Amino acid sequence: MSSLTIDLRSDTVTKPTKEMLRQISDLENVELLQGDDVFQDRSLMTEMELKLAEMFGKERCLFVPSGTMANLIAISTHCSERGSEFICGAASHVCLYEQGSCSTLGGAHSRQIPNENDGTMKIEHILDSIRQDDYHFPKTKVVCLEQTHNKCGGKVLKQTYVDEVCDKVKLKTNNEVMIHMDGARIWNACVKNKTSLKDAVKKCDSVSVCLSKAVGAPIGSVILGTDEFIQKCRRLRKALGGGMRQVGILAACANVGINQWEQNVTKSNRLASLFGKQAELIENVKISSVESNLVILSFQNLKKDVSINDIVDWLKKKYGVLVTVFGAPFPFNDPNSIRVAFHYQISEDEVEFAVSSIKVAAWENTISSNKSGGK
Repeated sequence: MSSLTIDLRSDTVTKPTKEMLRQISDLENVELLQGDDVFQDRSLMTEMELKLAEMFGKERCLFVPSGTMANLIAISTHCSERGSEFICGAASHVCLYEQGSCSTLGGAHSRQIPNENDGTMKIEHILDSIRQDDYHFPKTKVVCLEQTHNKCGGKVLKQTYVDEVCDKVKLKTNNEVMIHMDGARIWNACVKNKTSLKDAVKKCDSVSVCLSKAVGAPIGSVILGTDEFIQKCRRLRKALGGGMRQVGILAACANVGINQWEQNVTKSNRLASLFGKQAELIENVKISSVESNLVILSFQNLKKDVSINDIVDWLKKKYGVLVTVFGAPFPFNDPNSIRVAFHYQISEDEVEFAVSSIKVAAWENTISSNKSGGK
């Protein structure tokens, strides 16, 4: 068993850096570290929120503990009227991985339409799903997009697509239906699309952005939108228990990652691309196209009685390589898939080790037609 651990389960597993810890221990900023966020004291958190609002071109920003809470608050605020509905992809994170919270807690009905392999929803499907004003139906209040698209393998929505969805929804509804962007990994999308943060969400009414993923903060996400919208979000945050107190220490860490976001996210995307190019040479392993920091691997021709969970356990116990089971439907419609996620604290040597470990895993656990174990 390897004593080495290479954690590729998610980009949420980064460790606080020395610079982050120095910012927390900065005695000159002790008052800003201790400011009470519920009382809206001036603090490093309020300063960080102002900075992010400027970076994303929105009026206001609100810190919350998690991305799931960010989406719940944003969608529920848009759907505050009883009998409301939000449109989302059937493979979206808000549909699959947030415990149906917008329905169970927010009282909002989800209208799910198919995602394409590239993470998009057909625009005609979106427009056709917007309800007529009829008391038989829920009222459509918001359309939810996801950038990058997790379940489609980290696919990046083209900026032209995002803008077209926003324009056509607004035109059809006379600006009455909003657009919410689940931008958990929008940082990675901006690097891929060579788009500024402002331009990426310019036409969206609200955005949730994760700080504990791409930028490597220990905790938290933010919601961005108009001043009026964020004031409503703040009230709901309190009701959900998301109003925390002296969170300046979290902002101190997050600020370090935010200030370095472009170089760190560029590295994460580059490492994923490097990994993909090497892993695609492994026999009986199929690789998704790599567009961000996520790579999906599908193991073909598994030996009898070997499951994808066995391979994940094998990689962990024998080589200390941690990955997650991904499963169907995207991008291969194959349950024998894993997700490999890269972050800026992974090295190129660790990429090489992970590839070699997966090569051995495929050699040991699949039916090979090539004794060399490679193509």
